[in-house]
Amino acid sequence: MKILLLHNNTDLTAAQPGDNYGRTSCAPYVEQAMNELGHDVIPMLADYGMLETLPRMRHEIDLLFNLADEGYCCRPDREAHIPAFLEMLGIPYTGSSLNTLVTCLDKATTNAVLRGQNIHIPESRIIDQGKTYKPKSITTPYFVKPNTQDGSIGISNHNVVRTQEQLDTIIKHIHTEYQCEALVQEFIDGDEYNVGIIGRSSPEVLAISRLNYTELPIGHEKILTYNSKWDDRSVEYNKIGVDFPNDIPPELKDRLILSAMTAYKRMGIQDYGRIDFRVLTTSGSKGIPYIIDVNPNPDISPDAGLANMARSRGWEYKDLIARIISSSLEQKRR
Repeated sequence: MKILLLHNNTDLTAAQPGDNYGRTSCAPYVEQAMNELGHDVIPMLADYGMLETLPRMRHEIDLLFNLADEGYCCRPDREAHIPAFLEMLGIPYTGSSLNTLVTCLDKATTNAVLRGQNIHIPESRIIDQGKTYKPKSITTPYFVKPNTQDGSIGISNHNVVRTQEQLDTIIKHIHTEYQCEALVQEFIDGDEYNVGIIGRSSPEVLAISRLNYTELPIGHEKILTYNSKWDDRSVEYNKIGVDFPNDIPPELKDRLILSAMTAYKRMGIQDYGRIDFRVLTTSGSKGIPYIIDVNPNPDISPDAGLANMARSRGWEYKDLIARIISSSLEQKRR
């Protein structure tokens, strides 16, 4: 097939200076995998040039592999503009739709939708810009996040708070630095699981992974910070591990899969996605999974979560790319 690979600038640190150290595009790896699969690949940057070129090429390509996860012109708030433009042109593409990307970028909206499906979500509230939150007391920690960022942007050890002063400081920081609402959530201090899912009309679980925080030094919160994902110089990047446990209690495994599948389908995720959980263990229970994040079009770099899940099943990297392509072609056959 002739596949157009739409991607962002390979060096995202240069394209998005500031809170983006270490971020790179996986486009070269995906292009290599598609070449190995025998496809005719045409790389293209997701910038101003695509507006002129794509309309001319729309009848010349069989599929567009949408790897522009950082949005149009490396603007994360314009990630959903890409599928909107492709749908207007009638070009079939990989990954999730305009509606899904818009909804999932807003964590509070996603939580509201999932609560309507009887899925466990940590207790939370939105703090609008310029506002603050003063609970009567802080007896358990809060996890405070930018409401409309992904890739753990804006997440560090300071985001888990235990005092009013810490809460005020991080809310103000999010409002000022990221110009969005702050999401204040109950911090679920339990095991963290990721459920990878692939497929469109008949999605299937790729694998379940578990984060291992046991090697983190004292003073580091047991969370996935920005550094843990992107900064290979950091303690978090080098000390947080991932395993694929075969000892998950059956009751908990069933709950994880049911909640993940419900979220995947209800949020309209297509082709590939990842649902993240924290598990609250109570007396007499094997654990109650709480969804903490829903990720359409997650990172598919060779060393990232979804690719590691594929390897845990004995797949090569190109097998994962092939499955994403195969899933996306369902839209063309309709």
